[in-house]
Amino acid sequence: MSNYALKGYAAFTRANKERLPMIYVGGNDGMLHGFSAKNGAEKIAYVPRGVIPALGRLSDPEYNNRHQYYVDGSPMTGDVDVGVNPDDPAYVPNWRTMLVGTLGAGGKGYFLLDVTTPGTSTDEAGNFTEANAGATTNPIVVMDKTRHASETVANVADCENTAITPAANREACLAAADIGHIFAKPVMDEVNPQRTTQITRLNNNRWAVVMGNGYNSKSGRPVLLIQYLDGDQKLLRLVTTGTTTTANCVTDPLKGNSCANITDNGLSAPRLVDINGDGRPDVVYAGDNKGNLWKFLVASDDDTKWGVAQWGSNANTTNNHTTTGTPLYTAKGGTEGSPNSRTLPQPITTAPTVRANDRKKEIDGGGGKKEIVAVGGMMVAFGTGRNVTKLDPQDPNKQTLYSVLDNTRYKLVGTKKDRVEVCTSTTDDDCKKLLKTSDDLPAPVTVTASGPGPLAKQEISSAIVNTRDGRDFWTVDVGTALDWTVHKGWYLDLPQTGERLLKPMGFYDGSNLLTVFSQVPAQGSRTDANVESCESGAVQGEKQYLTLLNIMDGKRPSVQIMDTNGNGTYDLSSDQGASRISTTKGDQTTIKVGDKITLYGDKDPKTGQPRKDDLAVMPEESLRPSWRQLR
Repeated sequence: MSNYALKGYAAFTRANKERLPMIYVGGNDGMLHGFSAKNGAEKIAYVPRGVIPALGRLSDPEYNNRHQYYVDGSPMTGDVDVGVNPDDPAYVPNWRTMLVGTLGAGGKGYFLLDVTTPGTSTDEAGNFTEANAGATTNPIVVMDKTRHASETVANVADCENTAITPAANREACLAAADIGHIFAKPVMDEVNPQRTTQITRLNNNRWAVVMGNGYNSKSGRPVLLIQYLDGDQKLLRLVTTGTTTTANCVTDPLKGNSCANITDNGLSAPRLVDINGDGRPDVVYAGDNKGNLWKFLVASDDDTKWGVAQWGSNANTTNNHTTTGTPLYTAKGGTEGSPNSRTLPQPITTAPTVRANDRKKEIDGGGGKKEIVAVGGMMVAFGTGRNVTKLDPQDPNKQTLYSVLDNTRYKLVGTKKDRVEVCTSTTDDDCKKLLKTSDDLPAPVTVTASGPGPLAKQEISSAIVNTRDGRDFWTVDVGTALDWTVHKGWYLDLPQTGERLLKPMGFYDGSNLLTVFSQVPAQGSRTDANVESCESGAVQGEKQYLTLLNIMDGKRPSVQIMDTNGNGTYDLSSDQGASRISTTKGDQTTIKVGDKITLYGDKDPKTGQPRKDDLAVMPEESLRPSWRQLR
């Protein structure tokens, strides 16, 4: 949602209409760089504290054989109001543009810069000077919570020692233990891809950046980080495993397998969801390294009531640190040779994609009558797979696409009906129509010991339906017909050896169709066939595929989108219903012009020219007129 309705924001945008457009990028030279998008001139370079211990290695004569990562994360920016006491009628807003950066493999944590004033397009000077880096008012460096991996950090048990005083020191210790390497790229708005959703105004009317805590933290547990950007700039940690430690964890999978969840784990990119359309997220979904898809509630105006989601009649009760959560779903897969064994955790490293369920189901209405009702809830789609460690590209284990139903219903609360709460009782007057029976109470989707639980299976055809100009095409087939009285979503195992989801899924042309770019990472080099390399002559180059399927039921499109025979038309019969195509490696860009959506990719190895594929747009549905002529 736009900030324009907020006090002072329109004036802020007018005052900055001539602001110099900037490109910010991290580098393995140890700096975050800011370049003018007008002429490429560098305007700022910042060295985060977490990379300083390793800077000397840049001059190592053997550096080529001892490569180091430095500022390896992708930065994101957003406009925030850092003024004090916005509820005061005399309040004066203070809008700033903030940049949040991470180090990825180069170190742990994140840093925050104020990049409001880089200069103007008419060559007026900005405030990007060394003197302003630590200025008393509006400093460029707002905070730096980065650490080199070699720095010593206490474990959770030591940090929770009540002898540590004041309490703020204890909290700082726990924060250091929970923050790991944050690899996740910024999560972009599905409607406006120029805007990140992670820098946002929350339900207590404070501004924050919302992130997963990343990997290789001292605690090893998945934690949602809410870093306030205004006021006291406090860090709020929403711990999924509560007070569970290695001393009191359990190994029973039916009890959440909390031992596994606090070992070599960490939270990835979050998807923030605004339930009531007021521009403030109410729910957050994020996956972790162990295949858990977590849900967090941030709907209250009291941040002490935010935390990992509970289920059933307790679904409205949570706490930042002490609540031990149960994930919405836990993804498990098999090996390449035994894909149906489904005992191996499948890491989730990209942000989920979410849409309200728009389907209907038939239920028993009593008295022998059947009733058609809305399924309700949210479909939460995500894929599995990782490419972080040196060994990840060689991992042949089966990875999967999932779309799981979160059946939670919400009611509006507050004197202005401007907040939401979870419906937890069938006797609640505001929830009676939403909760027909106790089966409609919020519930996770349970995985069985031998399978994915109540999910319908979808499949990609093993046979290629057509090949042309270096392109291969496949169809998506229904393995199990989805029945909403039985199933809670669907899953699809990715067919190629080593194929995984490393990019977030989007929606195709405003429809319910997921745009899925899955990859088999490049691996091997001229010196070692088993190690990934950036040098030319790699043994196995990256492979990438585009698959289109419906987030609701996992089916392929009901209209033809891909032109398999290259005749310029789109026909379900002659194009054989194909909805999966092999693409070139790397980034893919879609541009809609007229009745075509063109997919631009990397250079085609055969022609040496950028690859271009024309896809059909979704058909328009004419609506019944909502007016009548008066005379």
